[in-house]
Amino acid sequence: MNGRREGMELIYNAHNNGVFSVMPVVVDHVLAEMANKASEAVYNGYTSCPLITRYGKAMLIEFDYDGKLVPSFPFIEPLEELWVSWLIDEKLLHGTYRAMLRGHA
Repeated sequence: MNGRREGMELIYNAHNNGVFSVMPVVVDHVLAEMANKASEAVYNGYTSCPLITRYGKAMLIEFDYDGKLVPSFPFIEPLEELWVSWLIDEKLLHGTYRAMLRGHA
């Protein structure tokens, strides 16, 4: 099966952004395997790392397997301490994490 590496990413990727990025690839690999076809889907290793630097400030660092920055929000500078990065991690992502644990996301 092509998706072994991507399947392992589900175990090691602790952040929901990485899971949401790898899941379509895993599904494509499973469906292709069930149909005895080859899958063309490739996971680039995307993950995000919200790094809390102090109360009210964080850095939202998103990167791929090659360590290349791949920001998904054009208004957030990944290597700069910003309140909006802290807000995303502190307020927005926690609800998503809880929904994922309950199987709703």
